[in-house]
Amino acid sequence: MTKNNAKATLFASLIAAMILTFSSMGMAQAEVEIIEGETDAEKQDRLGHLMRSLEREIESLEKEEYSVERDTTLSEKEKLLSEVEEGYYALSPKKELADISDERREYLTSLMWKLASTGSPFLSMGIDSYTGEINIRLDESKTDNIDKELQALVGDDVVLDIVYGSDDARFQGSCPDQTGECDTIIGASKGENGNTGLDCTINIVATKGSGQNEIDGVVIPHHCNTGHHDYYQKDKSDSDQKVGSHHTDGGWFCDCDFVEIDSRASSTGKVNDDGTDISVTYGDLSDNDAVYLIGQYSGSDDGTIVEVNQWVWIGGSLYTDLYFVKNISFNSGDSGAPIVRSSDDKYGGMNIGAGTETVDGNSITVNYVHDWTFLKSKLGLN
Repeated sequence: MTKNNAKATLFASLIAAMILTFSSMGMAQAEVEIIEGETDAEKQDRLGHLMRSLEREIESLEKEEYSVERDTTLSEKEKLLSEVEEGYYALSPKKELADISDERREYLTSLMWKLASTGSPFLSMGIDSYTGEINIRLDESKTDNIDKELQALVGDDVVLDIVYGSDDARFQGSCPDQTGECDTIIGASKGENGNTGLDCTINIVATKGSGQNEIDGVVIPHHCNTGHHDYYQKDKSDSDQKVGSHHTDGGWFCDCDFVEIDSRASSTGKVNDDGTDISVTYGDLSDNDAVYLIGQYSGSDDGTIVEVNQWVWIGGSLYTDLYFVKNISFNSGDSGAPIVRSSDDKYGGMNIGAGTETVDGNSITVNYVHDWTFLKSKLGLN
């Protein structure tokens, strides 16, 4: 190769690298800039999903054999991720929780029951962890302004933050009970769909009773098996995949069920994400906790808890003791997906659905999660 050719080749490589660098910088800037009409909540949702996508791309690149091209791409992806993370976390500063005593929280909860008994078209209700007020969301299609009426019911010493919205709360997929059997799987490995329609994710292995009366079983959302039919792993046509028969209904206010494990089904006590086992230990979830969902359709997806101990009306039924989690995927079939705390991989609860809620003055999509303490109490688990 002549000196001129070598210089030309070097110059071309340098230009290509510069283009790649400026292109990636442009991508990062485009991703974190404000889109016209986009709220902060919408921007954070967008950046949160982009962060997760970039993390997966980086994980994939790190597994590839070394090459100059791979290293260049990896470096640019990491730089882009850093830019996106900066934009994301700028929108979610840690906030100081309201100083609410146990007595005050019990009093506010009693007022919530009083409000709920009025039969007003509530969509959701809960104690705001940061202001100590009661947040209320009402169905705008079914009522005129009743702010003063509800405020008078609780008195002047409690502030009601009332907003009006549309009823879009929904569960995340359910088994068609007309078949008499549900096609589901333990953990989050995606199974074959033996039914026509949607299936769910079995949440976690648990036990109830003691001694000779102890029963092994799995926790599932009640809406996944309202007919109390047999449950199956992967494919109901294979008798070896039977999980077992319905055993315990969680009752009012809990979208939960307990299915006794058949001797042929897995009872490892593990949450499974595409073949990777995570030992299950339990932890209480708190505001601002970083968590991740393990769903059979969404895989592993990161989010953040933005409210605790909330109530939601879904299909006219009230579900209490819910956590609101933002930025997590919403896909049919993820009903029942375990929610795990990111900091220590401790299991915290069960995903049941999603809807629009008002958080920090913004209407955003959140997932609804029953925490482990509530599930354990309602189902009588050990």
